[in-house]
Amino acid sequence: MDLEPIIVKIIDKNEGLEWSLEYVKFIEVEYRKFLFLCLENKEAPIVPPTDVDKFGIIIS
Repeated sequence: MDLEPIIVKIIDKNEGLEWSLEYVKFIEVEYRKFLFLCLENKEAPIVPPTDVDKFGIIIS
């Protein structure tokens, strides 16, 4: 999954969340971990951390 366009949008001052590139890269890794957990535990309710959720909302 290529998230580079999303990363550019998130660090944008006008349209994004103004997160640093370093932080966005960290959240991207956490988002991928979250997706993996969801796939491996389809029956369990898994709630992402707030910034992972924000990242996911922007992707949607």
